[in-house]
Amino acid sequence: MNARTTESSKATLRSLFSIIPPHFLMTLGRARFNGHDAPVGPGVAYDVESQGDMIRKLLVFGLLILVGGLGFQDSLAQPKKISGTRQYLYLSDQRILTLEIVNSEKVILNYINLGQAYDLIEATAVVLVDELERGYRGHVIAVEPVTDPAERYRASELLPAKKFQGFTILGDFVMEGPAKLAYFKTGGRVMELEGLTAEDFEKVAQMVAAVDLTTDDPKFALQRAGFRRGYGKMYFAGAPEASEVEKWFTQAEVFAPIPVSRPAPKLPPKFSSLPDPVVVQLKLHVSKAGGLYQIEAASSPDPALGELAIETVRNSWRFLPAISKGQVADASLTLRVTFKR
Repeated sequence: MNARTTESSKATLRSLFSIIPPHFLMTLGRARFNGHDAPVGPGVAYDVESQGDMIRKLLVFGLLILVGGLGFQDSLAQPKKISGTRQYLYLSDQRILTLEIVNSEKVILNYINLGQAYDLIEATAVVLVDELERGYRGHVIAVEPVTDPAERYRASELLPAKKFQGFTILGDFVMEGPAKLAYFKTGGRVMELEGLTAEDFEKVAQMVAAVDLTTDDPKFALQRAGFRRGYGKMYFAGAPEASEVEKWFTQAEVFAPIPVSRPAPKLPPKFSSLPDPVVVQLKLHVSKAGGLYQIEAASSPDPALGELAIETVRNSWRFLPAISKGQVADASLTLRVTFKR
């Protein structure tokens, strides 16, 4: 127990005894003589049994306050599990990535492409590493527009919405402290991203505001604004550094193709006899490049509606390819297309 805790405990006891009436304290000083009470104070008749009960209750109450206070102070010193909105910002050269742990099931990743960087949409696997070198894994399950101010960083708000994109990530992110590092894995690359201090964050926000993307040379615009390499690293497959990072990823992981754009189709009037909504189930193959082929209706209440579902998916839906052992792969997929009036 440190000095600060000791002083707090003394203050608690002083407060406790200040609320005990003086005659209660005098009763504590009664002596036993031939089986009878010998009052120490003025000759006032007291009910010894009731006074003793009350004193014991007060002392127990005081101890509960003291123990509760110490327990509260100890709880403040314990690491708190992340819950609710917690935001961390990472930077890697031409890419600014803002990582927000919403809860143990959802992470929002905002991606800002300031130059001619590769598309992070390929980064299907992600690992967060905390201060104790514990890894938490997940993968991208959807791409969604980030327009809600609650899901955007100040750095993101300095750019038009078309310059960045939000990714929803599912995974095991029940962390007891902030992420120290973040790793994103594509088919042939691994990105290592470092956390920024609050001071660095302010500099980044200022640099983002100074970027002029109207120039013909985005890299020159970034350099002129102050961006330099050093906040993150990128490793290619086969590099010694990449093999060190690979330990954070389970090579046996297989991720199914992910629909990243799937506009909800309307149910045409000619199908008025069908319920609302109505579901058509399709089977299809997604290529390594995200292309669709061999699409067929597995179940449909109407053959014509099944053909419409195939046409809708082929023309307007977009997919991320499957990932098998860290590499993009062809894969089959069964999905549901829901029509609403």
